[in-house]
Amino acid sequence: MARADTASASLRSDSIKGLAQSIAKPAYRRLLTAEPLLRRAVPVLIIAFMLTICIGAAVQVLEHRRQVVYEATRAIEALADHLATELDRPARDGRPRLARAADALEQALPAWAAGAGRRVLIADADGKITAGVPNEPLTLGRHILDVLGPSQPLTTFGAAAGAMEIMLADGETAFATVRALRNPVGLLAVIQSRGEALANWRSTTAPDKIYIEIFNWPTGAFHLENVPRTVTKAYLLAGSAHTPLKLTANGGGLDIQLPPQAPDPISSVLVLVTPK
Repeated sequence: MARADTASASLRSDSIKGLAQSIAKPAYRRLLTAEPLLRRAVPVLIIAFMLTICIGAAVQVLEHRRQVVYEATRAIEALADHLATELDRPARDGRPRLARAADALEQALPAWAAGAGRRVLIADADGKITAGVPNEPLTLGRHILDVLGPSQPLTTFGAAAGAMEIMLADGETAFATVRALRNPVGLLAVIQSRGEALANWRSTTAPDKIYIEIFNWPTGAFHLENVPRTVTKAYLLAGSAHTPLKLTANGGGLDIQLPPQAPDPISSVLVLVTPK
């Protein structure tokens, strides 16, 4: 009886092995047949993967540029609207409250508008430039078209044209917008070079602070060369904590240790505190 049980168990084991082999062999044979094709497909798949990464990076760069251009044009339009309102606002005697002079324009500029390659030009009813920020004596008395260039619609349509990317008369590409002034009649132009608008970062100064807008967030330390003032503290403007960042002198420059992730994906503001 024991021999019969042993023979029966052996028979069942052999039948299971045979069934497993019958099931596995066709799949194994198909795998062997497909192996040359799979070997050739691996490099193709790697190349496709790398191309996908490159395309994704290119799309990200283009989207970042689009956002920066949008922010730049929005900023110069806001500055033009602000200055046009200030220049047209009359005093009690009916005269303009703000003189159309370089020093008066500098005082009327918001803190965020200074620097960054932005220029403000004021022209009279004949189109002759009477004032500008920064003050450039060589432009005074010239026609505004000699700066903006004759082939642009800004001086014709004014605010209706919005902010446009144009080529200036000297060949430089810039973003510009124009506003018509009424008290007295004239033109206001705000210009920002495209190179400055698309820079990795730009700075704006105040009496006791330096504001740095960072567009391409660096990894590790943010290095500044030839800082004109003594920096006592650095922090990110985002959030209310204003946690101090580590400062390290590096030759004639300064290294600022930034967090690994930017507070804002488009523009993050770093504040450097300096003595007045």
